[in-house]
Amino acid sequence: MNSKMSDRRGFLKRSAALAGLAVGSIPFANGKALASVTPGLINGGIGSEPIPNKEGVTPDEPNIQDLLYGGRSRYETTVRSPSIGTLGDTGLRNLTPLQDSIGVITPSSYHYLVQHDMHIMNIDPQKHTLMIYGMVDRPLVFTMEELKRLPSVSR
Repeated sequence: MNSKMSDRRGFLKRSAALAGLAVGSIPFANGKALASVTPGLINGGIGSEPIPNKEGVTPDEPNIQDLLYGGRSRYETTVRSPSIGTLGDTGLRNLTPLQDSIGVITPSSYHYLVQHDMHIMNIDPQKHTLMIYGMVDRPLVFTMEELKRLPSVSR
């Protein structure tokens, strides 16, 4: 019975290690393959310039950069800074422009890429509102300017 237990444990350990290696190498391999097939579309790496916002990009025109990083709204004005590191040349990692961030408001390009239909949200900050309603005493509506004036708290 001891030999059966050790054989089973050994099999499970080897299987888990093999699965971890296989899954861990997939994004890196895909990024490298993509970078070699489409040179010039992917920026990044040591000493490269920030990637400026593209003018006139609509939700119907996703490109390779949008798929790797996340699409940008036409109202987004910050620049992307490529990271320095293992995946820097593939464009799969970019640095958050903290100097342009306002409190906890995340730019739309960091969280609005929907991969199954590749739709890029164009949110006009002048018209965008946040409504708090439901199980509250009184519903509230905030504009982006009002949200920016609120104090930012990190805990």
